[in-house]
Amino acid sequence: MASNRGAGTRACRAGIHPGASPGPLAVRNSVIAAMLGLAVTCADLFADHGELSPPVILIFLAIAGGLTVAVRTQFSLPLLLLVAVWMPGAHLALHAEGVKTTLQPDTVMSILLVGLASFVAVIVGGLIGTAILRAIPAQASAARRRAMR
Repeated sequence: MASNRGAGTRACRAGIHPGASPGPLAVRNSVIAAMLGLAVTCADLFADHGELSPPVILIFLAIAGGLTVAVRTQFSLPLLLLVAVWMPGAHLALHAEGVKTTLQPDTVMSILLVGLASFVAVIVGGLIGTAILRAIPAQASAARRRAMR
């Protein structure tokens, strides 16, 4: 039988406290992630007759993923999912109501593909944002070392 000894200590070190309510930073990060996802979804849905091409929307999603990581200062899959869920969620809700969107064909399968593409774009943006965040301190410390010579 596997021992679960030390699991509580690891959870506390990770900032996860069982039964504790989320702190103000966690709430702020969640609201920012939700607003970024909603902004990209609104740009997609309210563009006049689909004037924004799908690659532009994917770039917006990648930027939103990168900004989410920048606000959180580390990679966070739940926050990135919160960004990515808005696009397919809105298309699915509109499809269920019978409202026509610029998505062609407007089927559940194509909405699922939009969800997959949104998820991949946000994850790629989040990974790029993580790489940039890791490179910035390294560049700053390298510049300090060069200045001290």
